[in-house]
Formats: sequence, C-alpha cells, structure tokens
Amino acid sequence: MQFSVSVWVRDGEIGVSPISTVEEALAFIKEWPVDKRGPLYFVASNSLESAVSKSIAADEARARFMDFCDEAGVLAEGRIAL
Repeated sequence: MQFSVSVWVRDGEIGVSPISTVEEALAFIKEWPVDKRGPLYFVASNSLESAVSKSIAADEARARFMDFCDEAGVLAEGRIAL
C-alpha cells in the first residue's frame, strides 16, 4: 500500500532514505531495537498492521509512523500535513 507522500528517515550517520509504502515502514519499524520501543512504537506498529488488513487508510498509518520517527529522532523532514 502506497503512501501519498514518502516519509524520509535518517539511515545511519549521514544517509537518508524514503519510505513510500506501508510494507517498507513495517520492515523499518520491525528492525527497531527492542529496548528502545516506547508507546509511539506500538501505536505506529499497530497502525501499520491495521493498514495492511485495510482496517485504516495507509495515510493514517503514515501519520502514526511519522509520529514514531519524529520521537525517535530519525525523521529527516519537517511535519507535512495531508
């Protein structure tokens, strides 16, 4: 499921990568260290899983994923309202 706008995340020290789909976001979030998973991690993860099952829109899950990335310090862009 495609996002309407990609989410750009920091990938390591200097890299930046676009995440354009629910599936890419799920792959990214599943790699997050277990000891650094807080409430927004679980909200984002559940939202992405709900988008896969078509319970919510992909862009609603994108917004929760952006919340997680922002809190985690890996969001490489300003907040973009849809």
